Amino acid sequence: MNSLEQIEKLKADTIKKSQKARLDKAGVDSLLRQRERLKAGLYIKHRPDNTQGDAEMKAKADEDLSDLDKKIDTAEMTSGKSWAELEAHRIHIDLLRSYHSTKREELKQGI
Repeated sequence: MNSLEQIEKLKADTIKKSQKARLDKAGVDSLLRQRERLKAGLYIKHRPDNTQGDAEMKAKADEDLSDLDKKIDTAEMTSGKSWAELEAHRIHIDLLRSYHSTKREELKQGI
């Protein structure tokens, strides 16, 4: 594989990893927005028969909210792994750049 093919492959890999990381992050953000809407809806549901504090606590203790929190935890783990993979890929590119630069200098010096 020549240098241009390697660069194009790295570019394609970077695009894929970047897109996956952004989509995973967007998924987490979407779940967090859903959580806030659900929490507000649950509060409104419990408020007529309870004090403000009791309605808030009942909303927070609701099973639907707990289930959504589990989905958020899973999505955050997935998102974290995607970002870690993207960061590792970027470090790999930097290391390759350094390696090729060093090799080029060694060839110039006849080492």
